[in-house]
Amino acid sequence: MAEPERRTPRLRPQVSCALCRRRKIRCNRETPCSNCIRSKNIHGCVYQVRQPPQPLPPHRPRPLACDTPKDQAPSLVRTGPVVRSAPVPDPLITALPFSTPSTSETFTVVSGHSSKASSCVSYPSSAHSPVATNQFTTSVSSSDPDVLRRRIRELEEQLSKEALSRSSNLESSSNPTATHESSLAGTFVTQTASTSRTVNVFHKSRLFGQSHWFNGVILLLDTFKMFEPLVRNGTANKSVAGVEKCKALARAIKGQRTPPWPTIPTRNLPPREIADQLVDCYLRTFESLYRVLHIPTFKRDYEALWQSVSAQPHPNQQLQHVDMAFLVQVKLVLAIGATVYDQEFSLRPSAIRWVYEALTFTSEPEFKSRLNIKSLQTDILLLLARETAGLGGNLTWISAGSLLRTAVYMGLHRDPAHLLRGTIFAAEMHRRLWNTVLELTVSCSMNAGAPPQISLDDYDTEPPGNFHDEQLVETRADDGSDHSPAVAQQETEFTQTSVAIAMRKILPIRLAIARFLNDLGSTCRQGDMASAYHESLRLDADLRAAYRTLTRTFQVLSRNLNEVCWPGSSSSALLFPSKFIDLVINRELSALHIPFYSAALHEAAYAFSRKVVVESCFKIWRAINPWPTSPSSSDATKQDTNPEGAANQDICRLASHGAGFCRNAGIQVSMLLLGELRAQLREEAETSLAPVNRSLLRPDLLAMVTEAKDWTMRSIKVGETNVKGHLFASMVSAQIEGMMKGLEGDEAIAQVLVKAADEVVDKCVPLLEEMLERETRIRMASGGETDSGQKHGFGWGQGEAEEGMESQRQQQQQQQQQQQQQQQQQQQQQQQQQQQQQHKQRQIETDGVSTTYETETPVWIMDDWDMSLLDVQHIGDFGNMPELMSWALAGATSCGTGGPFGW
Repeated sequence: MAEPERRTPRLRPQVSCALCRRRKIRCNRETPCSNCIRSKNIHGCVYQVRQPPQPLPPHRPRPLACDTPKDQAPSLVRTGPVVRSAPVPDPLITALPFSTPSTSETFTVVSGHSSKASSCVSYPSSAHSPVATNQFTTSVSSSDPDVLRRRIRELEEQLSKEALSRSSNLESSSNPTATHESSLAGTFVTQTASTSRTVNVFHKSRLFGQSHWFNGVILLLDTFKMFEPLVRNGTANKSVAGVEKCKALARAIKGQRTPPWPTIPTRNLPPREIADQLVDCYLRTFESLYRVLHIPTFKRDYEALWQSVSAQPHPNQQLQHVDMAFLVQVKLVLAIGATVYDQEFSLRPSAIRWVYEALTFTSEPEFKSRLNIKSLQTDILLLLARETAGLGGNLTWISAGSLLRTAVYMGLHRDPAHLLRGTIFAAEMHRRLWNTVLELTVSCSMNAGAPPQISLDDYDTEPPGNFHDEQLVETRADDGSDHSPAVAQQETEFTQTSVAIAMRKILPIRLAIARFLNDLGSTCRQGDMASAYHESLRLDADLRAAYRTLTRTFQVLSRNLNEVCWPGSSSSALLFPSKFIDLVINRELSALHIPFYSAALHEAAYAFSRKVVVESCFKIWRAINPWPTSPSSSDATKQDTNPEGAANQDICRLASHGAGFCRNAGIQVSMLLLGELRAQLREEAETSLAPVNRSLLRPDLLAMVTEAKDWTMRSIKVGETNVKGHLFASMVSAQIEGMMKGLEGDEAIAQVLVKAADEVVDKCVPLLEEMLERETRIRMASGGETDSGQKHGFGWGQGEAEEGMESQRQQQQQQQQQQQQQQQQQQQQQQQQQQQQQHKQRQIETDGVSTTYETETPVWIMDDWDMSLLDVQHIGDFGNMPELMSWALAGATSCGTGGPFGW
């Protein structure tokens, strides 16, 4: 009799983890699941993949000694001989001194021939190891393709779940947050990926990534914590109240500087001599870095503008027919140039007004008509002017995103070769503007600590061609054709676009650094310490290699430099760009290693990051503060005629006057260098019984104690209203001086901090009060506006303006005297009017009602008591006032209700 065929029961797939199955609770099927996270057993959350039993062979061989027993149920317990295979180590990780062998193990289970034998696959769920590195080996019968397909499908599902849950469950469980409250610095929340690496800072409704300058202040939290106990016991009341008073004065100063909104663009310009200098300041600085304008075309229209001014019959008469879009561009160019015009930033009120006029002009409800090259140029200039004038310079990343989307919508991200054929002039302006948009996107991303929102795959526009601007003028024609096509110059020949072309070559690595530091899912913010550090070292090497190539390019261009740029500046055309780019590279090098700086203070494995941060910060500091701190440092306030000295002055003025990249870099490196000096003093005190010897410390590092305070104070004297930078520098410097004097204990250091804060308040409050008084005088002298044309010498070129803007203080004194005379005259006129009015007043009594009236008082009269109003400007014009009042009273009496006047 044939044995009946046994039907193998179909096993249900196991979708819960082993721990949840054992506890018989619901599992959310994630890796790790919510129950394992709640029980803090994320490393023990594993999933069992059950394999259906294999049919027995017709001739059963002799069981092996290592076979699994028949009564052993499938479980996670290793049974029988197990072949343990360690994962292949990463050569980069094992090369580091801090690397440790991986704790994850991979097992190969040798399945027996019993029907209950099965293989087990475990999924390591460490938050610091990506799923792609999970290694496992199972014995699967190659004769069953359905099992293989199901296994692959299950692994793919696990991989997708891990990728989706990494930014939610793992981040919340592995990145703790801490709230820090300070009476001086405010309240901010930090999120750390490890015990010494801060990945996010949340302050005043803003989220800062790792490239933001605020990360330099985070390293000095202990200084502010020592200050807080004295705030609670009332010892530091003067400091806290003084800081609040400085904030109130700063708000009042900004209110006086802010023009009324909307600020309608006017046709007023500074005198021709001043305007020409401001244009030259812009051309030698930002236009040499970011190609925005076609210089010959701009100068042609600029000259035509002044010719139309000189053609006016009256010097003070405003122009009636002006291209307002071009005039707004001119004013933005002047506003940018005003930042580096002089050491005092005397044109700040005018620069602010010009920026507000541009903001009003661009905010008009015209949308399609603004999608053109000229409007895009205006948007770029406006973004640069906001940074240089200090108008929301730290928020320009938002405007840069709008600028990027506008450029993409206009098709600038596609190379002109893929679009309709046009002139070489149009194609090159297309490439130049897109190149500038990319540069601003990366720069604003680093400044704001926010993701750049673009990748290399999002565009295919080629870099600009190496053309002289004069070559592109020759190719323009009325019919849109190229009669004499221009030929691009060799890369070794200098043109006005050579710097932009060279910077484009290092853009990919700079974009990668911005993404590494600020993207939410980057290794620096989500990965473990080892992988993040390896990635930073790789980017560091790539950036240094790219910068070496860029340096060789600049050396070749410098040798081949000839007279092709603006008159009188061709020999120094590369000085400012080279110094600015050097500043940018050192800023990005330091930003790469600042996340590991705290760990480097305690672990030798990160010593390279500490060295890079210190050396890069010193290079940045010497670029923005080239003059030593001494009584003879008055050279910083003089106009340097030496080309290299002029380039140093431009960088220094951008850092002290503006609110963009240079300013933020200066604040961050000053805090970092002071923190490094403090760390060295602590290390010296911990490893030596003798007092701290100043000669063992770096002289340039010791000089930061006074240089940081002097630099921040100089910024306040030229118009900066935020005193926190000077306050922080003074407090940390006081702490360092106390440590060098041998002070011990938090209480002794806290007393020094309070004294330093009081001194800052005593110095800054009078400065801000004087600044407020000056801004108020300027506002009143200009009739309630910051710029009213001739009153500030800002008429057209033929007006009787005061000579030069360098004598602005003398002008303010003259305006103050004139204002006092005008006030005296007004007071005399008011007294005369009051005397005349007293003679004209009369007392009228009609029907027992006494009414006093004035002949100059406006009165509203109802005609026949209907709802129409008659505006009577001067009642005296009616002649017989008693008859008019009698008529009004009679009408009121006839109404029976006293009339609408309530009589």
